[in-house]
Amino acid sequence: MPSLLDERTQFFDSATDELLVNGSVYIGVSGLDPEVLANQITIYSDRALNTEIPNPQTTDSNGQTTNKVWVPGKYSIAVTNSASVVKYSELDNGSDQTDAQWLTRADSAAFATTTTFTVAGNLTAVYDVGRRVRVSDASTLYGTITASAFTTLTTVTVDLDSGVLSSSLTAVDIGILSGQNQSVPVLPNINETITGRATIATVVIGNTELLKGTISITIPTAWNTYRVDIYMTMSLDKTGTLTATRRIETRMRDGSGTAGTLRGYSDTEVVNAAPTKPNIALYGYGTGLTGTGSQTWSLTTEMGSEGAEVTMKATKWRVKATRVS
Repeated sequence: MPSLLDERTQFFDSATDELLVNGSVYIGVSGLDPEVLANQITIYSDRALNTEIPNPQTTDSNGQTTNKVWVPGKYSIAVTNSASVVKYSELDNGSDQTDAQWLTRADSAAFATTTTFTVAGNLTAVYDVGRRVRVSDASTLYGTITASAFTTLTTVTVDLDSGVLSSSLTAVDIGILSGQNQSVPVLPNINETITGRATIATVVIGNTELLKGTISITIPTAWNTYRVDIYMTMSLDKTGTLTATRRIETRMRDGSGTAGTLRGYSDTEVVNAAPTKPNIALYGYGTGLTGTGSQTWSLTTEMGSEGAEVTMKATKWRVKATRVS
């Protein structure tokens, strides 16, 4: 992860509290004197590390560098006054993180078996079950911690995405998110579906009589809102043609009666020239539904006025609830 020296940072002489005007800011390899040319590293003016700038940088009348200074990883720094006398020096700065999703620790990981490694001390809380790891081995390996136990060392068991651990293991980075109680929000499984059941009565329709039934589904407590879809195939048993084209209407209501809030509606037409026993496909639905646990809705299907005696029966049905939120 690149480190930033902001151009608004002011450098002072720690002994006199005077600004270091026309001084120099040297950046070098971590742990080494940055004033030595061989120890100096390339610095940049942008986070992407594309635009190189001179090393050292010169401080202005405010004791500031004129550029933002971006440094790749860890570094050492020395700041001199205008007489080239060092007034500030720190040999260990920055971070050697090259990827923000991984944490590089100072633990000395050691190969144990093809699926385990060890680290000194009790670090089971750091190398916790469920956490991702990146292993520097003969190649870079990725995996998930499946067990972590401490005796005299912490032994960590991993399930690698591919490959196995070997004696070439040199380091293990851990994922920035712990294996348990992560900060990532748990999102609802939208479009999760469950099936229900329907009980449909077979009735004789003489004149706008109703085909009656109920729909029952047990809704999970985690669901906030959902919709219910009903697919039914019905048939009319009759001895002759209908006296006229008739409309078949299906309604879904709260509760088990016909007075509850209307939740869904659909209709279809059966023409008077239909076959003796036509099949009628009906579809109903209810949206924006709430309430969990055992839920029941009424289902009624009505045919427009028909003088002839007609028997209506449900031959197939399917009920499905789909989570919305």
